[in-house]
Amino acid sequence: MSAEEKIANQLAERTSPLSKSLAGRIRRLHMAKHRRQEGLCLVEGPRPIEAALEAGVSPRMVIAQDGWITRNPMAVAHWIELGVSQALWRTADTDEMAQLATTSSPPGVLAVMAADADDWGEREQLPPLEYGLGMLLWVGDAGNLGTMLRLAWASGVKGVWLNTGCVDVWNTKVVRAAAGAHFHLPWTWVTSGEEAIAQAQVPPNRVLIADPHEGIPLWEAATQPNALIVMGHETNGLPEGTTGTKVRIPMPGGAESLNVATAAGIMLYEAIRQQQTGEARVEGGKANEGEKV
Repeated sequence: MSAEEKIANQLAERTSPLSKSLAGRIRRLHMAKHRRQEGLCLVEGPRPIEAALEAGVSPRMVIAQDGWITRNPMAVAHWIELGVSQALWRTADTDEMAQLATTSSPPGVLAVMAADADDWGEREQLPPLEYGLGMLLWVGDAGNLGTMLRLAWASGVKGVWLNTGCVDVWNTKVVRAAAGAHFHLPWTWVTSGEEAIAQAQVPPNRVLIADPHEGIPLWEAATQPNALIVMGHETNGLPEGTTGTKVRIPMPGGAESLNVATAAGIMLYEAIRQQQTGEARVEGGKANEGEKV
């Protein structure tokens, strides 16, 4: 038996079942108003939990489905090394886990994490975007926002500005789709595009506003030394006061537009390609410089 298996077996023997009262409180976190009241959120699945731990964020509680601890000794031992003490663990049977989780196929383990009240409206402003990429997002769909946060994390984005009116950032679907990005990305709230651009200190020709039909082709956009990619709301368009350069992704087929998260991924990775291959433009997009949209 390996050292990790011994640790997992000992933990399984000593871990208490989740009480009914705690189970009730955790189920309440499915609703936004209770997440705000408690200052807590649910993180479902081993990878997002581990991403939070690696970022130095400690859970308030970890709930494992019966048998999960002994089946995953490497993860358990690693999490204990990262500070998840025995006192924080609870177990739940299959039926209980199905009620606690928000998916039809529960992942086997979930954690209750702190989400400060400020995370719903007021956070410290981000520093200027001196180099690299930033994003300004106004997104209504939870899956789209989570996917875009994950893309931003994977792309090495230096800061994400969320326009107020975005879907609840701690919505369980957002957290699940983001796969841990919440805990690694610098992000904050703003009340307008103007506020985000002022914080980022990016000139208009490098504020790249995604548009399905108008603007310069994506590969002509300026991305060096920095660029702020703006993705508008699926229904309501751009954040108020957004000034910059319209950029379009050519679509030679018949589709009217792309899913906003798909478009964000294309824009991010074209910018990365330019920067890493030395093709990044400094003066691109002058035809639309300063255009207010």
